[in-house]
Amino acid sequence: MVEFRSALNGRWVPGRFGAAGSGPPLKFSEIPLETLFQISGWPDSFASNARQALSVLGLESIGTVGSAQTAGPYTTFRIAPERIIVRTADADALSRMAREIESDNLPLLDLSHARAVTRIQGLTAPEFLKRLVSIDLDPRAFTPASFALTEIHTVPVMLHRMADDS
Repeated sequence: MVEFRSALNGRWVPGRFGAAGSGPPLKFSEIPLETLFQISGWPDSFASNARQALSVLGLESIGTVGSAQTAGPYTTFRIAPERIIVRTADADALSRMAREIESDNLPLLDLSHARAVTRIQGLTAPEFLKRLVSIDLDPRAFTPASFALTEIHTVPVMLHRMADDS
């Protein structure tokens, strides 16, 4: 099996950044991606087929655009009307789903080696990010579980606000 190597490897330095005494510094880290795959389909059958596929993983809903849902080891992001991304530590989730559904009606795409996940933590993280993206990151507008697709310097990114304790 191919060994996973992050696209960020050798391109950035994780760690704490910020002046001492000016408040909590920003902390940048990379999170192992594990398993990431996309479920897509056609407008006339996507909702019912996706609901059936996600039920294999114990999820009851296909979710809504802009709000991630988490159940056990699974986090889903409905990124478009007929597209859902699933992130999980369950390495068998994609193959199990492929075995139990009609893949002709619901294409599955493994994205595990096509993305990198970075975590930006600290009280000044929203201030830092608002210099890079045009999204209202105020905690009242961009609440925990919210996500948004945008770009930073022409690089597509998905921002996902995790709970404050994560």
